[in-house]
Amino acid sequence: MSLFFYRKGVGFYSPTPNIIEPKKRGNKMDDDHSITMRDRNVVLISLITAVCLLGNSMLYITLPLYWQEVGLNSLWEVGLLLSVNRFVRLPLNALIGWFYSKVTIRFGLVMAVTFAAIATLGYGIFMGFWIWLVLRIFWGTAWSLLKLGGFFTVLMEAEKDQRGRLMGKYNGLHRLGDFFGMLFGGVLAGILGFRYTIFLFGLIIALAIPVTLFSVPKYFISEHVKSESREFKSNIFSLSVVRIIIGGLIIAMLFEGVIASTLSLLLIEKYQEGIWVLNFTITAAAMSGFLQGVRWLWEPFLAPFIGRRSDKMASRQSLFISFLILGTVGFFIAPLRLPLPVLIVVILILMLTATALVTLSDSLASDVAKLTSSVKIMTIYTIALDLGAAIGPIIAYQLVILPSGLLYTYLLGSFLLFMVFVLWVIPPITKKMS
Repeated sequence: MSLFFYRKGVGFYSPTPNIIEPKKRGNKMDDDHSITMRDRNVVLISLITAVCLLGNSMLYITLPLYWQEVGLNSLWEVGLLLSVNRFVRLPLNALIGWFYSKVTIRFGLVMAVTFAAIATLGYGIFMGFWIWLVLRIFWGTAWSLLKLGGFFTVLMEAEKDQRGRLMGKYNGLHRLGDFFGMLFGGVLAGILGFRYTIFLFGLIIALAIPVTLFSVPKYFISEHVKSESREFKSNIFSLSVVRIIIGGLIIAMLFEGVIASTLSLLLIEKYQEGIWVLNFTITAAAMSGFLQGVRWLWEPFLAPFIGRRSDKMASRQSLFISFLILGTVGFFIAPLRLPLPVLIVVILILMLTATALVTLSDSLASDVAKLTSSVKIMTIYTIALDLGAAIGPIIAYQLVILPSGLLYTYLLGSFLLFMVFVLWVIPPITKKMS
């Protein structure tokens, strides 16, 4: 695949694109260099995204504890502020998808890092619900720019036999921002205080602005779209498109929404007195955080491995379907009365399934996008992910208030994953898209 760089300077626009032709096959040195540059660009954008996530991830740990310190009046304001950034992305994603068709990816990412720095520094400077609402909208905009910029970068950098590996690498590395933001954010807030810690994270994000400006390759996704228009493209409303959008929405709803928001409740329901480990009592909330943190630790290694395996298979869908079955069984078993060691194994299997399904779903979305329209498909797919992640906790907390509500919540999750499985096996799976 060609990369579209520009001849001079570090500005965002240039009238004459310098199109670098693909290296001819057979020259191993050129091929290795090309692969190294693709990896370098994906890793760079992944780490920039991880840095930008520091402040947002810290809020999920600290804001429920320090809400009065920042001028909030009640916990419902905390809940709204932690979720509004997801809802604002739903209308924004379409606009940002169009925006990326007009500007360089570098320009979009510089804007994203700038917005993330403004939002994070603002958390440490300003007080009150309404100004924080504006800051959270700034962060929602930043995340949409980061997410679509990352997807488009992988789409442009990856050859057909590398999409899974590079998508896994992108997902795995940017998750480190969640891990370090929650870990160090919670620890430093107790030592330095909330304001000093969030301000420190804001300064770190601000330092990523010049890195983004001078290091991210400058190319237009619009040039890539023009090259697509010369090739045969599938219908945007085809079965392949519909099932990847529906599958992405349900996977995000269950793994990013339901499990993330109810895992501690599941453990509390079974072990209200706490969990004994090596003669120590661990709270259900701490155990929940540990089990979800394990996923963030293994993703930089496991997600690229799963993606690379899928690249080598005749059909990426077959691996995707296998993990759909595993997730269906995991959701069905998790709410049952199980011994603690068995329950922990089931939860870890669900965390593994989350890593695999997110990586494979994103890779399949990039496969479909190559056969239709990169900007349209990845924009719609991102909207579906955000919608799923936003409505997951809402649906879960409507169900958990019912008698045996957690049981119904997880059984519903099992049923929905089974429906995605049915959608992918009927009609028969076709050969992996390229």
